[in-house]
Amino acid sequence: MDNQKNQVGSLNWGGYVAAASFPSSGTPAAGVTSVNASWKVQTAASTSTTTYSAQWTGIGGFFSSDSSLIQLGTESDYYNRAGHYDAWIEMLPNAEQVIPLTIKPGDTIVAGISPAPGSNAWFMNMTDVTTGKSYTTTGSYTSSKLSGEYIEERPELCSRFSCSLTTLANFGTAYYGSDNTNQPSTEFLTLSGSFVALGSSQVQNESIIMYANNGQTQIAIPSPLSTDGTSFKMTYMPSTSSVRNGVPEFVPERWGYSGNSDIVDRAPGPLDVFRH
Repeated sequence: MDNQKNQVGSLNWGGYVAAASFPSSGTPAAGVTSVNASWKVQTAASTSTTTYSAQWTGIGGFFSSDSSLIQLGTESDYYNRAGHYDAWIEMLPNAEQVIPLTIKPGDTIVAGISPAPGSNAWFMNMTDVTTGKSYTTTGSYTSSKLSGEYIEERPELCSRFSCSLTTLANFGTAYYGSDNTNQPSTEFLTLSGSFVALGSSQVQNESIIMYANNGQTQIAIPSPLSTDGTSFKMTYMPSTSSVRNGVPEFVPERWGYSGNSDIVDRAPGPLDVFRH
C-alpha cells in the first residue's frame, strides 16, 4: 500500500511528509487541501538542561520553493525543573500563538486543517479527546498546498535579534495515527480531491530522520508506516546513537542542508519567540 519515495534528513523535522509528487527538479504538483492527524501528547523527560519538542500537522513548507506553512500542534518542554505543555497554531512567517486548550502528557489529540468558506480561508481545529475540550478558529492564509506534514520537531527559539535550534526533549517514544490513538481517519489528507491515508497508493510520501546540528548524529527516527498506512512511531535517540560517516542525504529543501553541502539553511516553525 505504501508509496514511499525516499528517506531524508532534517535538522529539526522528523516524521512523514506527503505530496502528489517529489520531483528531482521543478515545482511539484499542488493539491493538498486538508490534513487530519492524531497523536499522544509526549512527556518531556526531566533533565538538568532546557529542552523542547513539538508534535504537529500542517500544509506546505517542505519544498525549497515553498515559503508557506500553516500548522497546529502541541509542545512538550522541560525547563525550570518542570515539564510545560501547550497547544498552538502558526502561520509562517508569524510566530506560533498559544491557544486556550489545556493539555497534559498522555492526552490523545486530534488536529485538522481544512478549507473554510471564502478566499484563502481555513478551518483549524484541535480536540483533546481525553478531556473532551476543543479549539476551533478560522484564518486567512495563502498556502501553496504542495505538501502535508505529520511531524516531530525541535523548535527554533528566538530572541529579539537571533534564532537558534533548541535541544530536543527526551520524549522516549511518540505515537501518531489511528492505530496508536484509536481515532479513525487520522494521518489522512485530501489530495487532488480524494481523502486518503498518508500511506495510500494515491499518495507519495517521504520519511524524515531528525539529526543533531552536526548533520550526522540521529536524534529522532520514524518507524515504517503501519500496514494500513495511517500510523507510525517516533523514537528519541540518545547522544550515543548512531552516527553516519559524513553528511547524510539532505534533500534541497528550505530546512536543513542544501543538497549534500555543509551549508545549513534556517529552520522552520514552530518559531518560538522567547517567552519563558
